[in-house]
Amino acid sequence: MAYFDKFIPPVRNWCFLGAIWFFLANLISPMFLKNSGFLLRFFLLVILLFLSFVLGAVFLGPIPFIILCIFSFRQFLCSVSLKKCVSVEPGRLNAIRYLGFTAVFFMFMFFVFSVYINLNRSDKEYIAGWGMVAPSRSKFEKLREREPASIDDYRYIIENASCDYIVVLAAERLSYLSNLKEDRIFLRNIRQRLESEKCSKNIVDKLAGIEENFGKLKRE
Repeated sequence: MAYFDKFIPPVRNWCFLGAIWFFLANLISPMFLKNSGFLLRFFLLVILLFLSFVLGAVFLGPIPFIILCIFSFRQFLCSVSLKKCVSVEPGRLNAIRYLGFTAVFFMFMFFVFSVYINLNRSDKEYIAGWGMVAPSRSKFEKLREREPASIDDYRYIIENASCDYIVVLAAERLSYLSNLKEDRIFLRNIRQRLESEKCSKNIVDKLAGIEENFGKLKRE
């Protein structure tokens, strides 16, 4: 997901749009299992979407939802074409048509939003949003190459990355670059906040160690 979010952010919005469009279109006029009952079709669609989310989260990203969108878009094109390519009741055909126009409108709005994010989102915001995934780590290495100018970026990541190990890495870099008392207090506050949020004990303990040795660690 994180890799695709570099190009079509926020990628989760696109996935939800594809899932909702496919789900509603198939409830109105099923493309598959046309002779099945409504409840059976409903549960099968839920299972299909659940599998799509699992596959997307594990390794396929938004690809399952792109496939679902293709089916939905094809159904929408049939509903607006002069040549009737599907046998659907007029009422349902209109519902598919209006649903398709609504989905296309949201796709356009998401596209504009994606362009805006790509033009304005900084590396630190991407890292804070995605944590330890590979594209995020790549951007983190770029921050290291820009040290000490990236010290404020590390502060931002520590404050906004929530309960993710990337906070520890950013805290280590901050400790190498700063010996300010304010930064040590800042780290303590973050550690206490994460501890109150039931964050991983490993992360909290790592932050406690960095806080204790703040400003004393040798730069790498």
